Amino acid sequence: MVEHELQLQEQSEMAARKASKSQDDLAKLSHFGTMRMLHSLPTACEYGRFGADCEYRCIDCKNGGKCRRNKSGCECASGYTGTICEDQCPEGTWGLNCKNACECDGQICNRITGECDCPNGAKCDDSCPAARKQLCTFDISSGRTSEGIHSILSLSCLYFSLTNGNTGFYGPSCNLPCQMTCSNGRCDRKYGYCSCPAGYYGEKCDQICPRFNYGRNCRHVCNCEKEYSEGCEPKSGKCICKSGFYGPFCKRRCPVGFYGQSCTKKCECAKNQECDSATGDCIRKCRPGYTGDDCQNPCPAGTYGYNCVQKCACETGASQVCHHVTGTCTCRPVCPSGLYGPNCQHECVCRNNGTCNSKDGSCICPAGYYGAACSEGISFFIITAICV
Repeated sequence: MVEHELQLQEQSEMAARKASKSQDDLAKLSHFGTMRMLHSLPTACEYGRFGADCEYRCIDCKNGGKCRRNKSGCECASGYTGTICEDQCPEGTWGLNCKNACECDGQICNRITGECDCPNGAKCDDSCPAARKQLCTFDISSGRTSEGIHSILSLSCLYFSLTNGNTGFYGPSCNLPCQMTCSNGRCDRKYGYCSCPAGYYGEKCDQICPRFNYGRNCRHVCNCEKEYSEGCEPKSGKCICKSGFYGPFCKRRCPVGFYGQSCTKKCECAKNQECDSATGDCIRKCRPGYTGDDCQNPCPAGTYGYNCVQKCACETGASQVCHHVTGTCTCRPVCPSGLYGPNCQHECVCRNNGTCNSKDGSCICPAGYYGAACSEGISFFIITAICV
């Protein structure tokens, strides 16, 4: 074994044992004297073994890691690191050898794929770890850091958890206390401002998004029809329709016969009578195409729609007929004997074998009869003349 002398700061060994003290106490290490410390370096491992003390073999590779071709160590699968691939990639990194940085705006990413793990609307922790420590040791033989005291040979090191109760820090070294309390958000780990989760905004993240905004810091605008919606859900942006409307953007009115929130309730009105799409109250006016006290009579010929006030645009004459609900023009059918009018809905009243006009129901009377319904007969009188 070869002994290697290192010059370290005096009392560093004592500081390592008291690593749970405040950052201010640990920062005083730079003012202490120096001491001598011995570190042993191992000799080369025999073929098939590796590690700081040659303690590992290829069968020790974990988490899908495979042995190198020369059996000098493990090649780790994506998302893992360490001598035998025993560690997951540190937070904020992913991929092979953990060399890729997450791009999730402070959120956690998948250590294998790099995809951001924080779903829309979830509370993502953008703050420094609740308890943090900046000091660690540097393993000279393996080049890995571990929990303990920071070696002068290591230029940077991970922040490890300390149960010291400190919360709300930010900055490159996670040592600057946040200046404000974030009610529903987290102190941004880089700049120290309140980073609000989906559904909140404001300096302290204490205000719910306005009706037509949603997402983190309420930066997105809802696509809802404002006239027919109450707003949108502050986290997801899903439209909240007013009673009587439905659809992803609240642009559609309830179908005839339904009412209420999302149009799930069925109207309970008389046949051919409408109900209010918002309240379900029965409306006195009839459904399109009908009229009368009980809304049972179709619109008169040549009219259609609500209250039968719209005029049909069909060709005049006998060739077309107008639909009493929609106003659609269709070819006029030939009515069966005894019926007449639009859709052949009226019954002829002709008597004594009178012929009914299929258009207007007028009667063509046979010889010897007259009147609107051919109900009147003609009387014949014989006059005898006497000559004197």
